[in-house]
Amino acid sequence: MREMSVKKLLFKLLVFSPEGRVFFWATALMHVALKMLLGLSAALYDQYGWHSLLAPPQSFALAAGDIGVCFLLTRIFDWVIPAARRRAVYTALLWVVWFFLGSNFIVHSYFKSFINRGLIAFNGAPLREIIDYAVAGANRYALTFIVLTAACAVWVSQFYPRLLTFVARPWLPVFGMLTDVLFMAYISQLNQGQVGFMALNPAYVFVTSYVFTWGSGVTPRATADQAKQFKDPAGPIWGRYDSGLDVTNLQRPGANVLFVLIESLPLEQTPLGGASGGLTVLSELAENGINFSNFRSVFPATSRSFLTYHCGIYPSVGLSTATSYVPSYNCESLVDVLKQAGYRTGFFTAPMFNYDNLGKSPVAQSYSLYRDFLTLKTAANALDAPAVPEETVVDALLDFVSSEKTRPFFATYFMFWNHAPYRLPHENISNLPPLERYHRTLSYLDKALREALRRLKEQGLAENTIVIVAADHGEGFALHHGNINHAGHIYEDDVKIPFLIHVPGLGRHSTARQGSNVDFAPTVSALLGLPTRPSWQGQDLLSAGFLPRPTLLYGRASFATMGMVDGNYKYIEYIGSGSTALYDLDRDPHEQTNLISQFPEQAKRYRSLITSWMPVVEQRSWAVSGF
Repeated sequence: MREMSVKKLLFKLLVFSPEGRVFFWATALMHVALKMLLGLSAALYDQYGWHSLLAPPQSFALAAGDIGVCFLLTRIFDWVIPAARRRAVYTALLWVVWFFLGSNFIVHSYFKSFINRGLIAFNGAPLREIIDYAVAGANRYALTFIVLTAACAVWVSQFYPRLLTFVARPWLPVFGMLTDVLFMAYISQLNQGQVGFMALNPAYVFVTSYVFTWGSGVTPRATADQAKQFKDPAGPIWGRYDSGLDVTNLQRPGANVLFVLIESLPLEQTPLGGASGGLTVLSELAENGINFSNFRSVFPATSRSFLTYHCGIYPSVGLSTATSYVPSYNCESLVDVLKQAGYRTGFFTAPMFNYDNLGKSPVAQSYSLYRDFLTLKTAANALDAPAVPEETVVDALLDFVSSEKTRPFFATYFMFWNHAPYRLPHENISNLPPLERYHRTLSYLDKALREALRRLKEQGLAENTIVIVAADHGEGFALHHGNINHAGHIYEDDVKIPFLIHVPGLGRHSTARQGSNVDFAPTVSALLGLPTRPSWQGQDLLSAGFLPRPTLLYGRASFATMGMVDGNYKYIEYIGSGSTALYDLDRDPHEQTNLISQFPEQAKRYRSLITSWMPVVEQRSWAVSGF
């Protein structure tokens, strides 16, 4: 008897009503069509190549999760929809799914993202912008998807009785679920570097974008007049600052610049921050250079950090990066200044640099030569990896710098392989603990950077090349808090990063001047004797007229945060929950003792300044791009 009841329960869980089966198969096929045609567009227009998991027929695997979602939705609908109304309700739902997926196809074609809260909030203004996006995304593949799925919906509506006969077999949904499980197992064995957003289900993206950001709000944008009237803090508020530097107004006009930007690297995991092993090459570079021990990324994630380094501004404080909403986002970039001064410019990295449409933005494409996974994969024979080996990137970098020695170069080398989950291209280290894996990847980067520097010297370029080493953001390993990776927290291990300017023959220098990646563009321009841009919000960290002032911080990921570093004091607030913290970094560098109850008035002042500053940052970040 008990065995029979179990079988009945399984039957109820796995088998749909006849109308439900039609809905399940129709919606599943629509999702397959969505992923297959998006993959076709990626292969033809985005140069992913036919070997990629994104391209048909491999992209069929990307609909595995969608099939599972369709199964769960059908199971729920079968439970809640009365039997007498199922045909009418399921037919209406089918058209809703068609409209939703068609809209997502158009949106993804332009934004490389499915519909989510951030896009809706951003596009809630001018209708003309939304129409422009729709027109931009309405290519032949979008039209094909709309026609095919509409035909599917019409066909289902017209031939419902015959379809009921065809799908009235209880094993069909079960077969679909088993197929889904097999595909998910298949995907789990592959590297995910090429899958990206397309592996996600559009409905899941839409719902979770609201759930995960519930209560975080969307920072309002100040008007242009309000932004002009706002006075940025021009000096210390309450904290103590150490701004001494024994080398100021340093200039090297016409020097080459190698900017080494390292993924996920907190200062405390480097020799510059007291760590042993790993990137030991930094200690050697510091023998002739300036080590900034109090430098931060204002945003703990790659895409906005990249924009900050290049644009010299605080990035958008919205739910997503500006390029997620407007792939054509641009600014007065440091690269543009260098090109106007006659510099050759090149960008080199191992992965597909497609975070938030960043790789296709004018900011990234302003480099005269741009090389990432899509252009380096053939040389590396790395067709299905998340990135080419760093050795391949070094080869491309050195080919560039040595190709035309009569003109100076500015080359950005974005080192990738220490990104979570901390893998190596030539060795399986997945059995090791996360922090040990991370240290192994740092040793790998150390070898790659040493090889690049060796070949620079071999080419006779080292003596006239300034090497700047920094990170896009830090990384948490639950050493001081429960935070891991970079999930939106703004603790020191998330935002405090190395910043080293190596100048041949300079000797060893160090400073605790408080700076951030907002200061990068004006510092490099001044170092090379070039003009700055009016839109840049930072200052030259090497100037004798340097003014110590607070640094604004904010995060937008699993957690929405805002805060400020004011000398030795740091204020943090979690948007939504309202929890706050205040730390004295001189006495408590690992942020263990919350002083908020001891200094309520100071915390109130910080909060007031931050909440007034954030809308101004939002306005300025869009104004530079003409919005």
